[in-house]
Amino acid sequence: DYAEEQGLGAIAITDHNAFGGALEAVEKARGRNLVVIPGEEVKTDKQGEVIGLFLQEEIPRGMSFADTIAAIRAQGGLVYLPHPFDRRHTIPDPATLHRHLAEIDVFEVYNARLLFETYNDEALRFARKYNLTMGAGSDAHVLPGVGTGAMRSVGTTARRRAKSAARQSRNRECSIPNSSPHVLRCVQPVAGENLHLVRVRELCRVTNLLQRL
Repeated sequence: DYAEEQGLGAIAITDHNAFGGALEAVEKARGRNLVVIPGEEVKTDKQGEVIGLFLQEEIPRGMSFADTIAAIRAQGGLVYLPHPFDRRHTIPDPATLHRHLAEIDVFEVYNARLLFETYNDEALRFARKYNLTMGAGSDAHVLPGVGTGAMRSVGTTARRRAKSAARQSRNRECSIPNSSPHVLRCVQPVAGENLHLVRVRELCRVTNLLQRL
């Protein structure tokens, strides 16, 4: 109810090292306008955390960074790297990060819970430098945090929006509006409509994954 009250059309449930809550949320959302993406934030072995989106089963904690990514991909999920430069917590070392850049589907450039905005700024510069698909999220651990960071989208439902985006996927780019630094906007210049979730190169995958929900 709260997510819909905040005007959200979709949320990803990514509890730490647990998957049951995500499955429960998916069931509770059936028949509603809200799309729930099941996921998990998995703690790796000394290389920070990795989020798997569109998962089907729980991934165990404590594996290597590489094995965690492989486990997410084995389920057909999306690999989302949260707060990659938050040095107040364990993060992947530079060698590990660079070694796996091609396997990261979404690179978070805004996290609403970070103490220092400079960590988000660094992530944004890094994503632009390496042409990575950018993401943003609330990282909500309490109810009021839901929606404090989000991917902005308007118009049709998430499923139809993803399908439409996949059909018209050329000439699009991601930008961060100066007026809303906490929202990552994926813009469709041709029709002027915002896209849901991620940038062009992931749209076809997202469309197929949404069909599974």
